[in-house]
Amino acid sequence: MIKPQKNFPIIAVLVFIAAVTLLSQIFSSDFRVKTLDLLRIPLKLISGSVYALRDVANFMEIRAENKILKENTANLEMELLNLREAALENERLKKFLDFKESDRRKFVPALVIARDPSGLNDTVVIDGGRKDKIEKGMVVI
Repeated sequence: MIKPQKNFPIIAVLVFIAAVTLLSQIFSSDFRVKTLDLLRIPLKLISGSVYALRDVANFMEIRAENKILKENTANLEMELLNLREAALENERLKKFLDFKESDRRKFVPALVIARDPSGLNDTVVIDGGRKDKIEKGMVVI
């Protein structure tokens, strides 16, 4: 059962709004305008409070998202720094080894058609020859 003492202010406000609405329909338009102007102020205060609470909730969401984005940015900056350091180290090692960027050797594809059956010699027979500019003793990869 609803206790009338706790809900009295709410009921009183609802009755007041209903009475003002009914009276505004009965009386002249001038009275209606004044009555609605009177009700506009409390309604603006209430709606302003609701909008303020919504804005606070949005602010909290944006703040959390901003924190996540800052962490992601920091991680990506660290990864970029590591990649740049790796690229510099790669360049230094290439210079140290005197690594050539382009290989001037020409490769000729050929199929292995026979191998030494004894396994004692590392020899193979391929299906390429002089017409492919392959000579005896050349390296096979």
